[in-house]
Amino acid sequence: METFRSLRDHLVAHHESEEHVLFQKLKGFGAAKPVTEEAWEEHKAIDLYMDRLKQSHKSERWEVKTSVLEELVRHHLDEEESQVFPAARKYLEEELASLGEEFEAAAARRRAK
Repeated sequence: METFRSLRDHLVAHHESEEHVLFQKLKGFGAAKPVTEEAWEEHKAIDLYMDRLKQSHKSERWEVKTSVLEELVRHHLDEEESQVFPAARKYLEEELASLGEEFEAAAARRRAK
């Protein structure tokens, strides 16, 4: 269960930081708004699923449920790499280095909570 808590804490920190740092800026560009909003909703879906998973850690279906979580996260990462990140490079090219630093700092603060 400790490994799951650590994973959950890292994923939530990552999601919140990405939403605050990248998605807030990226959604302002009309063409990037749909992919940004979808990625944001996927974060929420993953977070909700992790909450359900946390409550069922003693279930005999734990391994199956963690497998589903893995699929959700992999799907989300694939879409970010193929849609969100190209949009970020296109619309936020000059800010990417500073956004990366801001993201890392925000994620570290959230993990420290």
